[in-house]
Amino acid sequence: NDGNGALAKLLKSEMDNAKVAEELFLNFLGRKPSAKQLKLVIDIPADQREEFFRDMAWALVNSKEFVFNH
Repeated sequence: NDGNGALAKLLKSEMDNAKVAEELFLNFLGRKPSAKQLKLVIDIPADQREEFFRDMAWALVNSKEFVFNH
């Protein structure tokens, strides 16, 4: 990983956690996250942000919604 991928660029941006989550959902699932899903990302500590969103990206790509719709 050279740090130039889409996720790395999102994490380097000035976007807040909710906006990063929204972008990931749009990219992987073609929809915005629900209010309940957004609530889970609001208070992610800065020192856990990169790992959290990397895990989220893997979870989305491995979700039934992704597998059956894409």
